[in-house]
Amino acid sequence: MELFTSELVDDQVIRISDITGVFLYLVLGSERALLIDTGCGIGDVRTYVESLTNLPVTVVCTHGHMDHAGGADQFEEVYLNHADWELSITHCSIDNRKEYADIMRGILHPEITSEQMESLSYSKIRTKDYQDLRNNMEFDLGGITVQPIPLPGHTQGSMCMLLREKRVLLTGDACNPSVFLFDREALSVEEYRKNLVRFLKYEEFYDKIWISHGDGKPMPKRLLQECIGVCDSITNGADDSIDFQFMGITCKSAFEMFPNQLRKDGGLANIIYNPQKIRRGR
Repeated sequence: MELFTSELVDDQVIRISDITGVFLYLVLGSERALLIDTGCGIGDVRTYVESLTNLPVTVVCTHGHMDHAGGADQFEEVYLNHADWELSITHCSIDNRKEYADIMRGILHPEITSEQMESLSYSKIRTKDYQDLRNNMEFDLGGITVQPIPLPGHTQGSMCMLLREKRVLLTGDACNPSVFLFDREALSVEEYRKNLVRFLKYEEFYDKIWISHGDGKPMPKRLLQECIGVCDSITNGADDSIDFQFMGITCKSAFEMFPNQLRKDGGLANIIYNPQKIRRGR
């Protein structure tokens, strides 16, 4: 059973996919490497990364959810925004990761049984402190610089990573074609919109967007603008408000989607939200 695959998406960036389909990005400078996210923590991601580069590796997590920080315990020093530290402990529980892995197994690997998926090696929850990932930091890897930029909404500590010389923005789950805003740690739609508008000042520094799920194709930079439009549709009551369920949570999808979570009407952006958390403070 293959737990990891990888492909070169740029001459200095390797995209790794774990068995649940989430993308990790390994950025290679002349002096250091930066691993962005650690996957679901199924199998030995550290050894896999070390098989791809001999450079010393720094590790950052875009946010504290199980499919991004699940393998964080395998590394000594890991950066994560402080607002998601507590979330990472609860969300990355082995039970949560096994439930999520079985959902993704059914979608991506129906040839694998639930029993086989559950029997795989799951990393322990990271209880060691993280290093704080802040927006005034930069990671100079030698010939390529990566800058973390906050975009709270999906979680309170969600960070995007700007690959400056590549003019690429890696958004994690902070902005993608189906942003999840329904869980307890998510901000309201109204608050998320304000953060998106604030983030637009960085548009001049990137030409395309890489995300952490889906078919791996780069997204156009208008994704953030279209996501703002979806926020407006929701707050104005002009969305489709389709019932949606995920891991036992019932919520709403702003617009109707295909099973791959792309909009049926061809729109680029969508939001899955809690109808009780549309306005700020609710």
